Amino acid sequence: RNGRAEMENFLTIVQNGYVPGQFFHIVLNGLLTAGVIIMAISAWHLLRNNATEFYRRSAKWGMVIALVFGTLGAMAGHHQGQYITKVQPMKMAAMEALWETQDPAPFSLVANIDTKAQKNTSALEIPGGLSFLTQNSFTSGKVEGIKDLQAKAEAQYGPGNYIPDVPAIFWTFRVMVAAGSLMLLVAFVGLILNAKDKLVENRTFLKIMFWMLPLPFIAHSTGWFVAEAGRQPWLVYGLQLTADGASKSVTAPEIMTTIIGFTLVYIVAAIAAIYLAVEHIKKGPDGNPSHDVVEKEEARLWN
Repeated sequence: RNGRAEMENFLTIVQNGYVPGQFFHIVLNGLLTAGVIIMAISAWHLLRNNATEFYRRSAKWGMVIALVFGTLGAMAGHHQGQYITKVQPMKMAAMEALWETQDPAPFSLVANIDTKAQKNTSALEIPGGLSFLTQNSFTSGKVEGIKDLQAKAEAQYGPGNYIPDVPAIFWTFRVMVAAGSLMLLVAFVGLILNAKDKLVENRTFLKIMFWMLPLPFIAHSTGWFVAEAGRQPWLVYGLQLTADGASKSVTAPEIMTTIIGFTLVYIVAAIAAIYLAVEHIKKGPDGNPSHDVVEKEEARLWN
């Protein structure tokens, strides 16, 4: 309205078909993050022989939480992806670097993307994989390509470039999927080792568990990048371009000052949070007399 986005009905926003999948995908993967953090911290202490039985149990529950909620989060993401295919087809096409409309459409594991020629010069594909992801069928399922979607957008909205940054979206999506898959795999293997009473003695795997710690945050960041960058050039898909969403009453220096200010505040907050978390982690469980930190034989986490 009047060249800007205005809310008319809050309930309409809440009932948006995009909300359920997005909400559950975020919440469930937040719980996955919690599980991985518990798993990694437990592995760190097990490598130092601290309260072995306590951290073996906590590692087990961390892996259970990660595996269960990570799997549910992936299912929610699958549902969300199918909805996006219907309402933001250009985003899905960019995520898969699908230039031509295909039925069935393949899923590219990796691809050499040529944006100038608007084609992939080479790709490692799973036949029908994208049709399965979007329509639950390997043998049939039409998925519109970037070229056709660009032509449709020009016909509906006028001349312009309606194609987002395909290589960036393609690869960040795969980083997200790879990070999520690796966390689930490690949690699954860890539970098997624990069931066989071989987890604590397998120091190599404990190191792998510890180095899972950054993966949830990498997955979250790349996921949000795909969600936001994949929508470009739209601020509100099909209604308002990002270029038209900038406030005319705020100057560029004011925006830059605000960004710098927020960045500094968050850096300070992050440093404080990490420091307090590390101190609390080193302390170990309250009231546990068996928590003796090994200082003479400090565990190595990378070799």
